[in-house]
Amino acid sequence: MQERTKAKWAEHEDSNKVNYSMVPIVILGSKFDQFANQYESRSKKTMCMALRYIAHQNTCDLVFGSVREKLPSQLYRAVLNSHAFETEVGHVDMNHNNPINCPASKDSLSKIDEPEGAQRSRASLD
Repeated sequence: MQERTKAKWAEHEDSNKVNYSMVPIVILGSKFDQFANQYESRSKKTMCMALRYIAHQNTCDLVFGSVREKLPSQLYRAVLNSHAFETEVGHVDMNHNNPINCPASKDSLSKIDEPEGAQRSRASLD
């Protein structure tokens, strides 16, 4: 499994900056319908960028789901199927105003606004 993960990341620009997971991990943001209606766009963007950063750093998939809306449920099911049957996830969406569906190797640090304090915490570990 770890070999398959490393093979996915072999040609990725961030391959030397991520922490490889021994098993596939999916971060599920449930109740997307409430999240979309409760927060303003700027807050949603900040939360989504932080989640994308954490997921990317740890080679996790990030997907938002909802029982009440059809698309987020389908996205979640597609991510689980991709792990179970070793298929590719067709639909990738990283827009904070839509349900996020971000397979692990499809994002990059250059596309993510680094969360506030991320550089500082990384530098303090060295």
